[in-house]
Amino acid sequence: MKSDVMACPRREPLPLPGTSLTTSAVVAKEKPDARPGEVRIRRPGDVFQNPASSIANEHSVFLATLPERWSMIWKTTAVVVVALLVGLVAAKPDDKKKDEDKIQGTWQAVSMEEGGQKTPEDTTKLIKVVLSADGKFTVHRGAKEIKGTYQLDSTKKVKELTLKAEDGKMIQAIYKLDGDDLTICGVEDGQGDRPTEFATKADNKNHLIVFKREKK
Repeated sequence: MKSDVMACPRREPLPLPGTSLTTSAVVAKEKPDARPGEVRIRRPGDVFQNPASSIANEHSVFLATLPERWSMIWKTTAVVVVALLVGLVAAKPDDKKKDEDKIQGTWQAVSMEEGGQKTPEDTTKLIKVVLSADGKFTVHRGAKEIKGTYQLDSTKKVKELTLKAEDGKMIQAIYKLDGDDLTICGVEDGQGDRPTEFATKADNKNHLIVFKREKK
């Protein structure tokens, strides 16, 4: 008596995604020497490696190359620092130019001191100085005018200002710029050396004047 059950053709298992292997070629089993809980899918010709061992190897490689990594970081940092220093040194000529730009304008005297003594306010407010871009100056002292040329040297630790009037008189001074404030301490040539500080004393001929920029 023939069976009513038809024989179904055998189907080949579908290949695993990303491989040419079929499920029949893959066996999930524990390695004989595996640690507890370590399960692997074995493919023909596969060589199993303990993941903990792989991580340890990567960690060892990282530690071995760490000194080299730090060396590269320090070298890069050193190059950046040197570049910044070179940039600062190269910027010095620009600093002088900036002072030459900033000092231009009209300056009104707000305080004056000579021989350690403060000059009366009525006398001080009569003084006004105009510094031009072409290196020329004009000093107004009431109805009197003194004209001449000036030169800056901002490369010195204490910045220097030299004024030479048309009549030949020269003033050797130091200066400092702070926004709209200009401080000058100087002495007429032949009456002493160029000041080194912003102060006057009874035994010298220094003049200390603080100016305020006159707004346009």
